[in-house]
Amino acid sequence: MSSAWSKTKTTTLLGSAVDLLIDIETTGTHDLTKVGVYRYAMEGGVLLFGYRLGGVSDVIDLKRGAALPRAVDAALRDPTVTKWAHNASFERVMLERCLGVPCPPEQWRCTAVWARYLGLPASLAGLAAALRLESGKLADGKRLIRRFCIDRDEPSPLDHDWELFIEYCARDVALLQEVKAKLSRYPMPAAEWALWALDQRINDRGLPVDITFAHAAQRLAAAHTEERHRVAQGATGLANPNSRVQMMGWLERQGVPVEDLRAGTVADTLARPDLPYTVRTALECRVQTSATSLSKYDAFLAAACHGRVHGSFQFYGASRTGRWAGRLVQPHNLPRGSLRDGADIATARDTVMEGDLDLMRLLFDDVSGALSSLVRSIIAAPPGLALVVADYSSIESVMLAWSCGSEYLLDLFRQGRDPYKDFASVLFGVPYEQVTKAQRNLAKPAVLGGGYGLSGKGLQAYALSFGLDLTLTEAKRHIDAFRARYADIPAFWRAIEDATQTAVREKTAVSAGHFRFAVDGPYLMVSLPSGRDLTYYKPRLELNAFDRVTVSYEGAAPGRSPRVKSHPGLWVENLVQAVARDVLAHGLRRANADPGLEVVGHVHDEILCLADIDDADALPRLERHMADAPPWCADAPISAKGWTGAYYRKD
Repeated sequence: MSSAWSKTKTTTLLGSAVDLLIDIETTGTHDLTKVGVYRYAMEGGVLLFGYRLGGVSDVIDLKRGAALPRAVDAALRDPTVTKWAHNASFERVMLERCLGVPCPPEQWRCTAVWARYLGLPASLAGLAAALRLESGKLADGKRLIRRFCIDRDEPSPLDHDWELFIEYCARDVALLQEVKAKLSRYPMPAAEWALWALDQRINDRGLPVDITFAHAAQRLAAAHTEERHRVAQGATGLANPNSRVQMMGWLERQGVPVEDLRAGTVADTLARPDLPYTVRTALECRVQTSATSLSKYDAFLAAACHGRVHGSFQFYGASRTGRWAGRLVQPHNLPRGSLRDGADIATARDTVMEGDLDLMRLLFDDVSGALSSLVRSIIAAPPGLALVVADYSSIESVMLAWSCGSEYLLDLFRQGRDPYKDFASVLFGVPYEQVTKAQRNLAKPAVLGGGYGLSGKGLQAYALSFGLDLTLTEAKRHIDAFRARYADIPAFWRAIEDATQTAVREKTAVSAGHFRFAVDGPYLMVSLPSGRDLTYYKPRLELNAFDRVTVSYEGAAPGRSPRVKSHPGLWVENLVQAVARDVLAHGLRRANADPGLEVVGHVHDEILCLADIDDADALPRLERHMADAPPWCADAPISAKGWTGAYYRKD
């Protein structure tokens, strides 16, 4: 059954390399935003299939019994036909799981990924606005999606809304065609498309999860929260001690007024030695019941499909650098918790499995903290397999040294020496071998943040995330010492700043170190040694708050969000994080090519694999794959170290 949006049909030769543009409208019983497309597809269906193929555009009303045209079905299955969609992972998974059409990611392309590569908005509506395209999203689209996709309303035979919904789908196909044509001048490298296909394969495999343990932890967390709620009610007499208004009013009546109930404020209040017992009890209960990290158990269980959580990794999630971002269970943002010792974690897991809240409270003073510590262990190897995990060693520091050509720092890493101890020896005037653990910890923030241009005030704030309270004088001394010790780094900042400004001002290509800067149309393109580009939309020179000339560019929502005013540290941070990402990508490719390793994820600079439990060489192989430097930075001293185990942990 075709809609009124059918166009004049032309002959299409499916044996040739052609494009099939696709947009689908779907329905499902689950909240897509909470469970992800893989779980959603298990009980979902495709309502409308909009497409463009060889000059033909149409919307197929699958809801009312129409079937895909033979030519379209053949194109879907033809490996020589490239399939295009916006957020193609959605179309790919839905078509494969709901219609039974094989959808190898190598045959697909995604305009949302392409947009992120170019630093443009990822949403189709936002992208259309940024590119000023003629076709637009139907204004009533959200209402129609709510009615037919979310509320699952049945259209009547002559339903005007349903015809509008078909038009909505058709417009998205037309918009997809315009986007594809508009972006074609700035193609994404073939290597990045291949990496996106690998990303899709990893998401298809999914993170292995221990569902039984997750349910047990969820039950224990609920019981603990309920028990603490009752204790808080008894201490305060409040009907709902979790209510911000009720609790703040009660605290004021107790002579302990607070401005808010944020975690920091509550912690500062609990530190008071004169706090009344009932107030301390109530606030401690609030801390225990407001641990948002415990909601991770719910997130894992909501998204799990047959023992795996799929779709947790967003390719080009950080569009400025190309790094991945976490989705659904947010594996990049799992809580550290209060337990560090492996034996304590094992004991806590056993206690959770027994469901013994009293024993849990007896063994661990901070039950919520203990439960938070166990969230990572939901990711667990299936029977007969082991998790094999390795982490790049100080990869950002290594790539910063490589980018700025600091032979001193590079030799430091080649010798296996600790950069934090090296800087501490300068900061405190002691030999490297005599640096204490406390001195090393004090030196760490400057080494990690100083390379990106932090000022003394900036370092002071950054050090607080390490639990270090530096005075402004101390922070400035650390920054001055860092810049003097590693003078190649400030020199690199200046070279990068000069290159960006010259490229924008003179519209000419300029190189600085391993990087090349050039303006091409509306973009400042920064060519990386790996072969891809970083892109900055609509760059221009302007004065910053300190009356210094800087390069600014459009933010994530061009025309709506404020322009980003760059500074040397920001450029260097982007470049270093980008090349570090490309090192990770190289490691993923190599590990994926190993038949004994099943790559199931990556968290920051870690790669997570499954291997046979008896494969003693699995970890050394993974470490070698990761330590093998890409050809474009063959002289970089890259290394990796890892571990094997039954479940994921913070090593």
